[in-house]
Amino acid sequence: VEDGAASEARVAFYRSVFDEGLVASDALTAARRELRRARGLRGIAVVDGGGETTGAAGAEAGHPFFWAPFVYVGLPR
Repeated sequence: VEDGAASEARVAFYRSVFDEGLVASDALTAARRELRRARGLRGIAVVDGGGETTGAAGAEAGHPFFWAPFVYVGLPR
């Protein structure tokens, strides 16, 4: 999982659980949707091995590679 996507998804997930009171499965759905929307609009920044920043934009940044790896495993609340 790409580091930036993991961080963004985690923040969005816990915000949905604690601030909005969603159950975990619904919070994950909301977090994936938010991650997909946010990355599709602004792209991502990637630091390559030489420390240079490159970016992906548009549809590539909203690609399932960034949001699809997140799944909920556990008991419902």
